[in-house]
Amino acid sequence: LDRAAAALESWETGTPLEPVSAEVQALRVGEWAIVTTPGEVFNQIGVQVKATSPFPHTFFVGYANGSIGYIPVPEAYLEGGYEVIHASQVTPEAAGLLTATCEQLLQALHAATLAVLPHSYKLVRESSPTSYDYAQPERNSNPQTTD
Repeated sequence: LDRAAAALESWETGTPLEPVSAEVQALRVGEWAIVTTPGEVFNQIGVQVKATSPFPHTFFVGYANGSIGYIPVPEAYLEGGYEVIHASQVTPEAAGLLTATCEQLLQALHAATLAVLPHSYKLVRESSPTSYDYAQPERNSNPQTTD
């Protein structure tokens, strides 16, 4: 209720609201990436993030890490409607900021993963048809090179 009162005061006086804090995360599982954002993100944002991801498969997840209301694309502000007028706490620039942050996280995760993993693990089948284990490949004994 305090946030709604502050928003009304901001609208009446023209004084900007305090910035909205938002946590964005990215993680990798093999060739799959998952990027998470708070709030209800307009579809176009997720589509753009997935299209620019360096991973062959990317999941874009909203409603994660808290709720900051709707995150519309800039065009939606011109159209108006419930999401923009009543349920958004962010300015039109938020969509671009969120998209750029997701893209930077995915690029950094992709580059870091390639640099950090000097070798791969193979899934090997044990004697039982349903038993599997991870086997590390032989490590290179020369400290000047990596596998």
